Amino acid sequence: MKKLLSLFVLILSIGLLSGCVKGVFHVKVNKDGSADLNYDLGFESTLLGFASSDGQNPIEEIRKQAEEQGFTVANYKENGYTGIRAKKHVDKLNDVPIFYTMVNSKDEKPVKIEKDFFSTRYVLDTQLDLSDMAMDSTEEMSNINNAVLNQMDLKFLLDLPVKAKNHNASDVKNDGQTLEWQLIPGDKNKIYMEAVVPNITNIILSIVGGLIILAGILFLALKKKHDSVTK
Repeated sequence: MKKLLSLFVLILSIGLLSGCVKGVFHVKVNKDGSADLNYDLGFESTLLGFASSDGQNPIEEIRKQAEEQGFTVANYKENGYTGIRAKKHVDKLNDVPIFYTMVNSKDEKPVKIEKDFFSTRYVLDTQLDLSDMAMDSTEEMSNINNAVLNQMDLKFLLDLPVKAKNHNASDVKNDGQTLEWQLIPGDKNKIYMEAVVPNITNIILSIVGGLIILAGILFLALKKKHDSVTK
């Protein structure tokens, strides 16, 4: 994802600081542990026209990078913005591409999963490092770069099948099941979330098993009482 965002910074650095860039990275977690990804990346149409004046099409470059990551990509034009919408389904949370940028090595898993008989605990405790988007340069260029970064509106949305137990999200919706982080370009963004998903099947089996045992005890007690009365 950082490659895509860095491309936006490069385009903006051409000279139009009044243009806005918007990015929404939406991850919906399903009850089976899989996830549906919906990423929107767009920037002001007038800025896109300026950036494309040399014959290059930055949208196509972004599309290419997304498709290489296995996304289904479509272009969009909406409210003065032009960009792409990328969609993908993954079987496991740790296969979510946006999480790749949150770890220091391939062996490290951004999402810790702890299972017991009655529930599964998910912990996302890491950071989305966008600090390399702040280019080192002269003081004047640094000020320009900061102005560019301030024009970017980047959000990370996480939809959960249950209410989050703990988190550090910027905003909360849907009774705690939708968490939103406002990402700061050029900085390290701390992301923390903890959720516990009950294992309904095992809980039901335990309840049913308990009822069967209770029914058995009652049956034996009643039978014993009946036998004592008939003697």
